[in-house]
Amino acid sequence: MPTVPGRYSRTTERVFIAAVILTAVIAVGAPLYFFLGYVPSERNATIESLSRELAARTDQRQMGLERWVQDGFQDAATVAQYPSVRALLAERSARRRPAAAERAHVEELLTLFARTQQFGRVLLVSGRSGGIVSAGYGSRVLAPDERRLVRAAIETGVPAAGFHRHPVTPDAEVGFAVRVQDVGGRTTGAVLLEADPEEWIFPFLLSAQPLPQRSSEAVLVEQRGDSVTWVSPRRKSTAPPLTDRRLLARTRGLPLVDALRGVSRFGAYVDYHGDPVYASTRPIRGTPWGLVVKVDQEDVLGLFNARMQQEAAGWGTALLALLGLAGTLWWGARRAVASAVDRGLAHQGAALDQANDMVLFLGLDGRIKGANRRAEEFYAGKAGGLIGRHSFDLRPPEARAELPSLLANVLEGASLSFETVHVAAEGTPVPVEVSARRVHLNDGDQLVTIVRDIRERKDAEARIQRLNAELEARVTERTAQLEAANAEMEAFTYSVSHDLRAPLRAIDGYSRMLEEDHAGRLDDEGRRLLAVVRRSTNGMGELIDDLLAFSRAGGGDVRRSQVDMEALARSVWESLTTPAERQTVAFRLDPLPPAECDPALMRLVWTNLLSNALKFSGGKLERTVEVRFHQDAHRTTYVVKDNGVGFDPRYGHKLFGVFQRLHSAAEFEGHGVGLALVQRIVHRHGGEVSAVGAVGEGATFSFTLPREGVPG
Repeated sequence: MPTVPGRYSRTTERVFIAAVILTAVIAVGAPLYFFLGYVPSERNATIESLSRELAARTDQRQMGLERWVQDGFQDAATVAQYPSVRALLAERSARRRPAAAERAHVEELLTLFARTQQFGRVLLVSGRSGGIVSAGYGSRVLAPDERRLVRAAIETGVPAAGFHRHPVTPDAEVGFAVRVQDVGGRTTGAVLLEADPEEWIFPFLLSAQPLPQRSSEAVLVEQRGDSVTWVSPRRKSTAPPLTDRRLLARTRGLPLVDALRGVSRFGAYVDYHGDPVYASTRPIRGTPWGLVVKVDQEDVLGLFNARMQQEAAGWGTALLALLGLAGTLWWGARRAVASAVDRGLAHQGAALDQANDMVLFLGLDGRIKGANRRAEEFYAGKAGGLIGRHSFDLRPPEARAELPSLLANVLEGASLSFETVHVAAEGTPVPVEVSARRVHLNDGDQLVTIVRDIRERKDAEARIQRLNAELEARVTERTAQLEAANAEMEAFTYSVSHDLRAPLRAIDGYSRMLEEDHAGRLDDEGRRLLAVVRRSTNGMGELIDDLLAFSRAGGGDVRRSQVDMEALARSVWESLTTPAERQTVAFRLDPLPPAECDPALMRLVWTNLLSNALKFSGGKLERTVEVRFHQDAHRTTYVVKDNGVGFDPRYGHKLFGVFQRLHSAAEFEGHGVGLALVQRIVHRHGGEVSAVGAVGEGATFSFTLPREGVPG
């Protein structure tokens, strides 16, 4: 059956032109869909995800700030109820000068309260003159913003909160003012508590960054007339102005305007630098403050654009691969069919028998007129077993319904390629890929069909789908576990920082009131027991602080910068010792190399190691504390050595565990958290800690940090 070359060549060219047109449609349509459909949809999804994330983080900060403000008002109200405080302000209100002993007692009381509750200052302000009656923990003249805050509390009777600038440094302070009345209900003055935002507000603002972009920022704002006051952890490092009167002149579109108006929303804004941002705003109830959590649009869309570029590259590669594969398959099929038709079916048995695919020649009625050896083995199991059978017989009954329409399309000149199911010789259904077309031979038109067994490909696709499903399930499970662990840690920190402090403040406050108001009714044993209660309360507060520091050291980002370790160690030593104590301790500090680390966390490491060296060498007549270092190509090791009581090396593995102590509390104060905190911070920097010691011969503690440019 020789081929008619001219007729076959023209038909082949027409089919080839159609394939080129189809390829062009795919090549143009796929990029259009990607850029006009997929990219805008993904961009909207990214912004929607960001809005949910920012809203959740903003709500978390809002809740923490409002709770802390209420605690600040409660602390101020507690001081306002102290009998000695009320008596002192009542005397000044009556134009009587308080006795020196009475004033000294109140100043001692306020100083102790400020240190215990971690306030920078506690001030008593006379309602008559506005002057400071007594100040704890740093006396000074009231600044205008402080007078404004006190005046608001006295005139309205409602606790007032606000920001003001420190009189000496450019840093901000936050104050809580509460009115004080005498026993007759007359207003005599006010209590003003002042706190450092870096100690109280900044942890709330930094507790959960909305996104890892460097531009993400949480800002607390307050409006006073035609000016805006704000505090922000990111702005503190560059010491910007706290108050800016120019902002309200261009408030249109600023997120701080919505925050100050009490609007809770997420949207696209232009911030006070003129940069486009996405921001979430919230009011802080009970205060004139507004909260803004924002991130630059350039950062968010930059990540999105980078992802889209990667996906576009993937789409392009897949499209090119698909087009290349289609071209290769088409060219191969064209050559195989052309060879079979041109030479005649009778003379192509030897060549077709070498093919891996099944090749069938069908009449226009669908019956098989010829087949290669692979097809006969696959369908009939023997030579000649296929001739005369109908193509219906190749399919299982449930897959025969579509065959008439497929045959009609091929008879009309269509070239088809599709997947279906055929029945092998042993009766097994097998997935196959079929390519069919109509060709003209000397003895008339026939249908040439190439069938490929795709069981291995289908099995591979099924395995890939199963693996993808398992991977997605694992990712979902691990994500849920991580989110649950983070939520538990945040809940624990929140509970410790708020719920556990409230009863301690109450115990301390009421025990002090009992000691002051009823001292005459207590014998020596009663007063001793009250002192034990107050010492225990203070000890519990210190333990809570240690646990909070340990918890916070495991979360958040490690903000690395180059730190002068020698200056940091010397600064910590001078803060831990008095001038008199430094005369009795031989302190040797080597010139230490700098390190790439978080300065705040590294200060905690030096504080714990040097305070331990001081504490455990206290019983020696000649106390020695040494700080030195040594290096290799990859890391720097910092060493703190003392000549104190040391420890039994058999129990050295307990040193860095929480609440693990090798000495009793009666011998040495402490809660067993400091060295665990040291280990956690050093591990987060990619380093290690170790300890060497012997009983009565001192102890040596070492920690390593990777050298600059060397991964930890």
